[in-house]
Amino acid sequence: MKEHRSSRFSQIAFALGALALLVCIVEFWVSAAAPSPAIEDVVADKVVAIRDATIDRLAGRTTEAVPAEQPWKHQQLFVAFTSFLGGLAIVLAGVGYSRKEPRRTCAVAASLGLAAVVFPYVIGAIGAVVVIIAVGAVLSMFLG
Repeated sequence: MKEHRSSRFSQIAFALGALALLVCIVEFWVSAAAPSPAIEDVVADKVVAIRDATIDRLAGRTTEAVPAEQPWKHQQLFVAFTSFLGGLAIVLAGVGYSRKEPRRTCAVAASLGLAAVVFPYVIGAIGAVVVIIAVGAVLSMFLG
């Protein structure tokens, strides 16, 4: 008769890894679909701020110090939270593996956790590659 092994740690790791990856993907698409201000408005605001600062400096007036940004933005908190969940999934998968829980569940749980941890960085790297290709294409039009 075959002994039934408990897979408590690997199943918890699987759930945490899946949750972390799902939250990463949903947050990525929700933030991409969020409305952003028109580029004209952003540029106009920057131009007005530069003009005002230049006039103040030429007139000899001191400018107010710009308040420091929040130390943790929404995006950074999300990345930290999902990285924590993914890391916890990896650790629990390792604990499950060391307790001789089913290897397949441990491997999938660790993979999901790892995917959740690296997801923001992979997306950032893909964005950087796209920007580099676009800049290269524009430069080749002008130089070549």
